[in-house]
Amino acid sequence: MMYQIKSRFTAAVLFEGEYGSLKLCVEAAVSARANLGGADLRGAVLRDAYLGGAVLGGANLRGADLVGADLGDAVLGGAKVNGDYGLILAGTPNNWPAMGFVDAATNDLRGIVGCQHKTLAEGRAYWSSPDHPHLVERREVLAALDYIEAVAK
Repeated sequence: MMYQIKSRFTAAVLFEGEYGSLKLCVEAAVSARANLGGADLRGAVLRDAYLGGAVLGGANLRGADLVGADLGDAVLGGAKVNGDYGLILAGTPNNWPAMGFVDAATNDLRGIVGCQHKTLAEGRAYWSSPDHPHLVERREVLAALDYIEAVAK
């Protein structure tokens, strides 16, 4: 079957080919060193996929199944995932995918919730700020950051 990975911003085709599944197409794109920054991978089943070194900054992974996926050295939001620690999936607080990882360059524990990419301290300050327009709804996001920190320990 022909699969296309498109930009979430422009709908331009970032990678395409004949594969048995979208997972195999994404793995082939990563193997070919395709830049999947901004890719629309909503709901993609990428369970146990090898995505080491993938460039996924700005990709929409909302609802994607990344359980068991190897994202070592993958670039998420401009930071490279340290493959020694892996990815911590923290659910979908407020319907946004949440994940944590250790940045290979800085050794900082970082969190991505939806399109926001921050250290845990930056994230807590941002989502708990009295100036945040949706402060009450962000309790789930703050709990996800707590979960990321607890699992990382």
